[in-house]
Amino acid sequence: VPLEERLYHKRLYAALAYIRANGLNRITIDPPQARLGIVSAGKSYQDVRKALQSLGLDEADAARLGVRVLKLGVVWPVEPDIVRRFAQGLEQIVVVEEKRPMIETQLRAILYGGGHAPRVIGKVRDGNLYDAQPSWVFPNFGELKSTQIAQVLAGALAQIEPSFAQWRPPV
Repeated sequence: VPLEERLYHKRLYAALAYIRANGLNRITIDPPQARLGIVSAGKSYQDVRKALQSLGLDEADAARLGVRVLKLGVVWPVEPDIVRRFAQGLEQIVVVEEKRPMIETQLRAILYGGGHAPRVIGKVRDGNLYDAQPSWVFPNFGELKSTQIAQVLAGALAQIEPSFAQWRPPV
């Protein structure tokens, strides 16, 4: 019991302080009037960058459209201060991660219950993973491809800029 108490009441907060103090998580695109947020880490972050590129968006274009991007250097524990700052003013957040929804689950826990929270899309569009028939967005198995990510982002961007509704992956 003392070890558990130390882990959850001391070490966890020490890890969060370390993450915050050393800037291990960064908002890489941060326009002031952002409406759409994208969160990813590691290889998925590189895939998000490639997906934005295939949509014809560089950093300046993404910022002009109101897209904010958070690159996580640490996926557990997710540092809540940067998540709250990142989510400010957003209508929707797309969480791009392979396998299990580790980041997505933490984001929901951090953001929900504290006033206005943006809609979070990750593994499923609406509902949750435990619904009888979840509406899958990203698979929870295998490897994500930048074209899959680009299709989801094009759908989210179409709410801001209707021309993205016509986007199709290159053949």
